[in-house]
Amino acid sequence: YNNTMKLYKKGTWTYKEREVLKTLYNTMPLTELSSRLMRTTSGITSQVNYLRKRGWAFHRRKDG
Repeated sequence: YNNTMKLYKKGTWTYKEREVLKTLYNTMPLTELSSRLMRTTSGITSQVNYLRKRGWAFHRRKDG
């Protein structure tokens, strides 16, 4: 039985969570963002794809 799944939230994303995702998605590793938002990595990428289809723009990773 996977006990680590109990650490993550389920259900609807709040607007505040989406704003954090928008600002941090390309600035920190996905695993770190996952622990910060208490969401799975697949849940985060799914939410990003969902929001991109609806016109949300995410900050790009800056080189150097």
